[in-house]
Amino acid sequence: MTAAFLFHPTQNPLFQHRMFLKKKVGDFLKAALIVLKSMTEAGKARYHLEKFKMNAVIEKVTMTAGGCGYGIRIKEDPDKVCRLLDLVNIECVEIRMV
Repeated sequence: MTAAFLFHPTQNPLFQHRMFLKKKVGDFLKAALIVLKSMTEAGKARYHLEKFKMNAVIEKVTMTAGGCGYGIRIKEDPDKVCRLLDLVNIECVEIRMV
């Protein structure tokens, strides 16, 4: 009889390790949407973030005050991204956790 059968599936160390990895990976799957003023700023933001090896997807979003705007969807820390964008004179209008 192998060691894997001595444990209940949830008590198996390999199962627990897989669940730990799943939880850690799941934390990174949360995305944020950073709202910017225009499509041009969203394109510039994506360009500059790619220099830092950060992926960003441009999306059209509705603004809270009415009208439409553009934003970038990211999986990194939104505060860090906004600080990086501030260095290249791109203002983050709003951060939405998705």
